[in-house]
Amino acid sequence: MSSAPGLFDLTPVKNAIDLAETYDQDGAPLSARRNLLHARTLLDRIVRSTGAVPEDFFVPGSTYVLGHGFTAPEDVRYFLVEHVMRHPERGIWRAVGWERTSLPEASWHGGFHDEDEFKDWTAFLPDDPCTCVTHCAQDPATVCSLSGIRHVHPALPGRPGAYGPCPEHPDAPGDH
Repeated sequence: MSSAPGLFDLTPVKNAIDLAETYDQDGAPLSARRNLLHARTLLDRIVRSTGAVPEDFFVPGSTYVLGHGFTAPEDVRYFLVEHVMRHPERGIWRAVGWERTSLPEASWHGGFHDEDEFKDWTAFLPDDPCTCVTHCAQDPATVCSLSGIRHVHPALPGRPGAYGPCPEHPDAPGDH
């Protein structure tokens, strides 16, 4: 799926989708979703490179955090971006997705943030060396009380790096 001269190279996108299909066939839906989100992020970067969407704004498929380790858990918020669009009347950029606090019992709810709020959020980008799990609650087989917070689960047989010890966060909570 190499591109012709002057067009975008979609090979990394195809590779991420192929890997997602392999994970799905092997019964690892969270790893499949993670690779599909990575493919989506790669496509988003291509679109951003055209100037159609601002470079300094939320990226679909990425998770952002508002707050830090010195903030009470109920005040730390996570935002998983699903879509980025322009407001039809105001013309501002808006990110729409799912949001929750860092409390273990917190549930996800719909949310949105406009371009003037972006500077307050910190991104966890897919090319981050972190291999922690963040959204394990999306699959009933892997749900735990730490969903929404970076944590680890045991490694999947035959799929190194899908879960297991995180090179970026060796002290991440969870099942080591």
